[in-house]
Amino acid sequence: MAEERTIQIQDDSGNVYYPQTKSSSVFMGDGKSIDSHLGDATALKTSAKDSFVNAINEVFQSGTNVKSNTISAVNSKGGNLSTSATWDDVINAIKAIAKGQGNAVESQVLGGATFSNSDGKLRTGSMSNNGAISGTITNQGQSISIPEGYTKGGSIIAKFANLIASNIKKDVNIGSIIGTLDIENLGGRKWASGSASVDYKGQYIEVTGLNFKPLVIYTYTSTSLYGVGDYGMEGYLETVYIDFSSVGVKPTKLTVLVNDGLMSNHVEFKICNIDGSTYHVDGNGFKLPSCVGNWIAIG
Repeated sequence: MAEERTIQIQDDSGNVYYPQTKSSSVFMGDGKSIDSHLGDATALKTSAKDSFVNAINEVFQSGTNVKSNTISAVNSKGGNLSTSATWDDVINAIKAIAKGQGNAVESQVLGGATFSNSDGKLRTGSMSNNGAISGTITNQGQSISIPEGYTKGGSIIAKFANLIASNIKKDVNIGSIIGTLDIENLGGRKWASGSASVDYKGQYIEVTGLNFKPLVIYTYTSTSLYGVGDYGMEGYLETVYIDFSSVGVKPTKLTVLVNDGLMSNHVEFKICNIDGSTYHVDGNGFKLPSCVGNWIAIG
């Protein structure tokens, strides 16, 4: 190692001079010059090459910048480092960063798509891509299979050619289609029958609750009536009502057949007005002259 020596040169006038030398002329204890120990400054990787001090300061600042950027990167991944954290703190925080998140497996991810979960390994999905699935169901009990895997949508349609209201019994709901088919649609006639109380004093029968307007009404009894003389009657009334409106004739008067129960060969006919008040026939029922309670109505 070189030892420090102070060398002074003084001239005749008393001026003191210090001799100058080069680092290449100063040798260390190992016999090598200072130049050889310092190396070639032009080979420095720093921007500063004119001064080893400037070069060292540049390296120090670069390290400071790297540390600051590393702290920011760690904190962006959920870390909580301060700007004064040591490199050991930074290293431990990096080790604590989760490699990945989630618990998906290959069969749950679309085929060809890559992902990772908590172990951090890159994985590739294997789920089948079935695209859009569509179909039409045309038979009762028919089904359309949907394969396992991914589908982006589609539609399954139930379509029955003859499932229309006119083919379904009236008021029956099948698949939100309310039926309208009734006996009239099939070419038949609505009808009803029953037994009603008779007002013998007023000599009429009244029926309500029908859901059709009768075209033919017949009242009848299977036995004769006796003991009704207090009401001025000695037999029983059988009523026959016929509406010929379908051929342009609508009755405004009713011919009533009067059969004497005491004399089977005694038959009379009486005419009664159907005025809608005293007597009527409509879609809810009817009121007609009669002294018997059995009735049949045909629409």
